[in-house]
Amino acid sequence: MVPSCSYGDPQHYEAQQEKDLETTLDWYAEYDVLRPLLHKHLQYSDSILVGYRGITCVDFCSKVLQAWRKRSADAGHTSLRYQHADIVTGLAFEHCPYNVIIDKGTLDCVLCRQTGEEDAQQALTVIDNNLKNPGTFVMVVSLSA
Repeated sequence: MVPSCSYGDPQHYEAQQEKDLETTLDWYAEYDVLRPLLHKHLQYSDSILVGYRGITCVDFCSKVLQAWRKRSADAGHTSLRYQHADIVTGLAFEHCPYNVIIDKGTLDCVLCRQTGEEDAQQALTVIDNNLKNPGTFVMVVSLSA
């Protein structure tokens, strides 16, 4: 598969201006849009999202993580954890099971790489290794006509 864009490369995001990055941090859908789906499938004791505890945000672009840290601090959300990692090469907390994992655009970006299909399979393995059994995996993807 030959990528048609550079979304799978962290340098794509590193090159963006901070003001442009700020407007795209809620990849695909803001929390208010996803809330009904999430509340249907998640428990407050689960480790995720707003109002929940044990939230870890992962991104392969340090500039995105910096923007998220600033945004969270400005909003008073100080309990969020952030990790700079590539889902394909693994996470520092391998085999540390989460009740819930939410992917908002990660696999879309992975599929844009030269080795997208293989990388997507590896990313799903990493997700599976980090998801409790039973657990919930929510994947939000782009949709084009």
